Amino acid sequence: MSKSTIEKNPILEKETKKISIEYKALEKAIKNFQICLRNWDTGKLKEDLEISLDFNEKLWKIFRSDCESGNCTLPDSIKNNLLSLESFINCYTKQIKKEPSTKKLDILIAINKNIASGFKNSLGLKA
Repeated sequence: MSKSTIEKNPILEKETKKISIEYKALEKAIKNFQICLRNWDTGKLKEDLEISLDFNEKLWKIFRSDCESGNCTLPDSIKNNLLSLESFINCYTKQIKKEPSTKKLDILIAINKNIASGFKNSLGLKA
């Protein structure tokens, strides 16, 4: 679909902007986690990790809310997968807060990268 087709269709334009925002938010969460990994052995990690985990958790709650809204245009199978991921991320974040580890953080990074890749593909951007 061409950009001009999207611009002529306000619904597609709105959806594209929303996907773009979600993609950028996931990229920010990934970068925050990567900063935590680089600074793992510093005294500032606890605060940075808490902020990064909270940001990621809020982001995934927004995804949950979007999936549960009547306006969500995603197929049910994708909605259900995102809802399952949000539940997992919520529980897993609590585990990381109790017992932080780089391996656990790597898992959240991988999940976010995979979802961001899907958004990126739907925007027609190169991986």
